[in-house]
Amino acid sequence: MKIMKKALCALCLLLFTGEAYAGNEGASTEELFSLSNLAYMDGRYDEAIKGYKKMINKGIINPDVYYNLGNAYVKTGEGGYALLNYEKSLELSPGSEDVEYNLSLVKEQLSLTDPSIDASAPWEGIAGIITFARSADLTLFFYIVLFILFSAMLLTGDENRRLKLKKAGTLFTFAALILAAIASYELFRQESLNKGIIVGGKAELYEVPMAQGTPQVEINEGVKVSILASDKQWFKVSTPGGLVGWVSAERVGVI
Repeated sequence: MKIMKKALCALCLLLFTGEAYAGNEGASTEELFSLSNLAYMDGRYDEAIKGYKKMINKGIINPDVYYNLGNAYVKTGEGGYALLNYEKSLELSPGSEDVEYNLSLVKEQLSLTDPSIDASAPWEGIAGIITFARSADLTLFFYIVLFILFSAMLLTGDENRRLKLKKAGTLFTFAALILAAIASYELFRQESLNKGIIVGGKAELYEVPMAQGTPQVEINEGVKVSILASDKQWFKVSTPGGLVGWVSAERVGVI
């Protein structure tokens, strides 16, 4: 894991000074960031986490703070919270190589897997199949087939064969347009949803927003989910594998 490389002075130029924090009376944001960094370097990771979180709670929204907080959570073995803060850092500073590198390492350490869809529930199987990535892949496949069909139609000298190829091409064109529309809709829908990370270990997924009966499945810590709705202390989420259900809000860190 890379050690924090961002220079303190670069961040200090962006922070407001002169604010006091509970437990650090008289400490400015600049001083608090410095103290948190020193705690991290001394191995006092819990203290560093408290310092970075105080800055965030006071309205300091900066990618370096989230990046350092993610590093501290890695040291305490809380991979879900580490991923959450790395994702927040990337939201503010897209393309950061340090953040992306650390993010990939933590994902590898957690050996992230997503529960598959129950094949006995056809509607859930369909929901899992109709995703942006799969729709886009199918659309590309259909366009490749179309290119082959029309190329063959132009090259053949047999009128009956040309007619059959034209009919097939028409059907494939219609299917490709439908898939393109589905892919566009799924992309819009996914982009409009809030995202979250499962934190604090595995989370149980329920059919209703209450811990009743046996949970459908357990979602691994660190899995990125889409937040579909909320109900008091529960979030309705969708996993990358297409599962939909309710998870305790305490187990979902909103990005």
